[in-house]
Amino acid sequence: ALGEGAWTRGGVVLAAALPALLLFVWREARATAPMVPLSLFRNSDFSGANMLTVLQYAALGGALFLLPFLLIRVHGYSAAAAGAAFLPFSVIMGVGSRWAGRLVDRFGSRLPLIIGPALTAAGFAMLALSGTEPSYWRGFLPGLIVVGIGMTIVVAPLTTTVLNAAPDDMSGTASGINN
Repeated sequence: ALGEGAWTRGGVVLAAALPALLLFVWREARATAPMVPLSLFRNSDFSGANMLTVLQYAALGGALFLLPFLLIRVHGYSAAAAGAAFLPFSVIMGVGSRWAGRLVDRFGSRLPLIIGPALTAAGFAMLALSGTEPSYWRGFLPGLIVVGIGMTIVVAPLTTTVLNAAPDDMSGTASGINN
């Protein structure tokens, strides 16, 4: 809503969101069977992992929204070619997920939750700097690979941390909140 000069409308929407959020929290705190039990957020591991999830996926969502425009408008890709340019990211996530799950078993969640976001941020920086590089192989692909590796490293530990921080009888709720 903030694009194309619609700052007033976007500002109104954002201003309305805060009272709505506060009303939701107030209602959940008083509900006998809350949809989002606020007691879960008393655990710092649960709260921290959920905040990291929001940040990781907000950055990824923004990048996956904006980068195809860069490929199409600046570099002249067709829509299909721009979509195909992201295939390495999907392959890395798909193939690496099993390996990343074993990282948690071997090292615990803390180290992957530091390394994964750091790599993801480095990959986003590489992508930001690649905007003027005309070659996919030298410009776009290296950053995309680093983002893919970083996201692969962070996803399994985030889920593990959230589920371990919640009581067993609330694991479905905890997973839902994280998603």
